[in-house]
This record gives sequence, C-alpha cells and structure tokens, in this order.
Amino acid sequence: KKAYDYAFENKKGIFSSLCRSEEPDNPKCIIKGNISRADGTKTYHFPGCSEYSATIVEKDLGERWFCTENEARQAGFRKAQNCYGKKFVL
Repeated sequence: KKAYDYAFENKKGIFSSLCRSEEPDNPKCIIKGNISRADGTKTYHFPGCSEYSATIVEKDLGERWFCTENEARQAGFRKAQNCYGKKFVL
C-alpha cells in the first residue's frame, strides 16, 4: 500500500506520464479517447460531457487524446453516451 500510494502521489511507474495523461500533449487536442476495461469499447469524451473530468487517458492501454471528433471516429472511437446531444467546439 505504501509503494502504491508513493507511486500515485509522485506520478511514478504506472502513474507516470508515459502511462497516464491528465493533460494533453497538444493543448488544442482535448478530446479524451477511452477504452473500456470490461469490454474493449472505445469511446471519446470532451468538455461538457458529464464524465469528462473523471476520465483519465491511460496511454499504456491504447487510450489517447484527439483534436477533433472526426479524428476520434477515424481511430475507431464513438461518442460516449453522456455526450449525446452535445457537440465539441474548440
């Protein structure tokens, strides 16, 4: 537990920016591509979606940041259900 807490608090190991990303590499690319651990479903979230702030991009799992919805769709991601009725505007 101590090692886990230390790694989490200090962003080491699996919590480092190599594996997890709370900030995009490109500040204009703020759409979060998320892959469900339960069934592998690929969804994307953008500001205004209810789960956006809770979603963390885990690069080691194949998740990534996108600049446009079209870019996310082309990579095989679909709009998350909590984003329906909303449109991404930069």
